Amino acid sequence: MKPLLFIAIVLCAQVAFGQLNFTNSNFLQDGMGQPLFEKSNINIEGSPMYPRKWCTATIVMPGNKAYSNVSLRYDWERRIWFFPGKEADTELEIIGIPEKVEFDKNCDGFKELSGILKSGYPAIDKNDKNTFYIVLTEGKASLLKSYKIKTTDSKPYGSASVIRTYTRQESYYIFKDGQMLSLQKNNDAFIELLKDQQEQLRSYMTQKKKNIKQEKDMLELVQYYNQL
Repeated sequence: MKPLLFIAIVLCAQVAFGQLNFTNSNFLQDGMGQPLFEKSNINIEGSPMYPRKWCTATIVMPGNKAYSNVSLRYDWERRIWFFPGKEADTELEIIGIPEKVEFDKNCDGFKELSGILKSGYPAIDKNDKNTFYIVLTEGKASLLKSYKIKTTDSKPYGSASVIRTYTRQESYYIFKDGQMLSLQKNNDAFIELLKDQQEQLRSYMTQKKKNIKQEKDMLELVQYYNQL
């Protein structure tokens, strides 16, 4: 896919271990890059970016290098982390795979139930260890969410421009006993994944009228399981 924005590839220098006040200017000072620009007549509907607007976060890189107050966005389609460059409308790519990113949920437009994203989980489906998941809750069973991006291009009759539409397709997983388990939005399938407490879960779902098709109910049920 051709990039629609400025992109700079940044080679980050080694930094000290520990928690640092790592602002956007630190990225620029610690690395170097060359912006690339390509014109496009593509009109965009939807977005592969998460969040859609810049949002401050704490990012943990390999080696337990943690940086705070960084403005970030993640491209679910290209699986790339970006932070804003000095020039208007520029984005810089973070080289390397973060282990954890925690967004400030008070950012404008932030809609997810959790601001924590992690990589490093076992491969499942077409996901590998570099796939990022939104961590909805952690415990003896962790509830994870990931997005795939479907891209559709169309060209209206008589128009010189292409309309590119991005659609997000969400998937849920349970990480338990070192294994990744695909979670379907079906009550029986959910209970089967956590069958060591199936009687308690069925009873709780009936009493509380919970339906696994709703993310907030899914989250509550996994949190309940972790308390048993």
